[in-house]
Amino acid sequence: TKECDNKKVLNDTKKSEVTNIQNSQMQQKDYILEYSAITRGTFKEIIINSSSISIKKDRNSKPVTKECPNKIWSNITKTLDEVDLSKLADLKAPTQKRTYDAAAHALLKVTVHGETYTSASFDHGFPPEEIKVLCDKLTEFLE
Repeated sequence: TKECDNKKVLNDTKKSEVTNIQNSQMQQKDYILEYSAITRGTFKEIIINSSSISIKKDRNSKPVTKECPNKIWSNITKTLDEVDLSKLADLKAPTQKRTYDAAAHALLKVTVHGETYTSASFDHGFPPEEIKVLCDKLTEFLE
């Protein structure tokens, strides 16, 4: 009987370890992404996390919020995992149209585990190459 008890303890320990690994993986994916594009006459903002997508197309309007499907969130986090967040602020914009009002100023903010990483300003529609795929996925929601 002691051998059976030992096997049960080992099985319970393994299940606990698997659960802990799964929980830590889920916590690692606990991002909040904010994308905004702003000019004097334009305002677009999207905030997305694992449970919701919030879209605001006017400064004075209330955001439209809907549920974020798991498939979309998984796709976004997979793309985000390829971005080095510590270098986000140092990425160089490929164009400078925002400096003479030919494009909206865009910013990407990523919050993970309470720490926020903010990109340098770039032209809406022309993000730095390192975050282009991610920004394109986020701006699809604005259309």
